[in-house]
Amino acid sequence: MAHEYRIFFKKVEEDGQDYLIESSNNIYLLDPNMEVARCFGVEYGAEHLAEDIVKEVKKATQ
Repeated sequence: MAHEYRIFFKKVEEDGQDYLIESSNNIYLLDPNMEVARCFGVEYGAEHLAEDIVKEVKKATQ
């Protein structure tokens, strides 16, 4: 799944049995067919993200 959605991740630090993972920070909006409708990166603030999600939902329900 990570490869399909081009998600980056790697183990970066270990402390005994605990560890940290570094990963990409994308949000994927899926349509009703479970296909990616939009991908949002870290450049989206909460308000802009909400506006664009509403636009996509309206497009899907027309």
